[in-house]
Amino acid sequence: MSFISPINVNPQGINAASGFGAKPQAKEEATEKTEESKVSNTQTSVSADEVFNYMAQSAISITPATPSIDTSKYVDKESAARIAGFMSAFEDKVVEGLATFNKEFAGVDISDSAKLALVLAGING
Repeated sequence: MSFISPINVNPQGINAASGFGAKPQAKEEATEKTEESKVSNTQTSVSADEVFNYMAQSAISITPATPSIDTSKYVDKESAARIAGFMSAFEDKVVEGLATFNKEFAGVDISDSAKLALVLAGING
């Protein structure tokens, strides 16, 4: 048994090398069995709109809960009024910028996110 190392004995390797516990190998049959699968090729074609409609109907619609934040815990009334004034002025600038952009580029096909990004860059710049 030359495959036994006196320093590091590996019984699993010894068993595998000597064939201990191995199942006897079965003789291969000369004739191979061929499996015939009977698959029907009758598939119905479905339009893309039907697939999209199915996906839209099966999608889970989750409405996020909008938390109500009590601002009086964090800021005083004067600061809340000042912040509300800034926000309303900012919203007015965004609406005005989008209206101007739509007027200037009436025939150009641009996504809403690109329009908003350009308007915000103009406001911030």
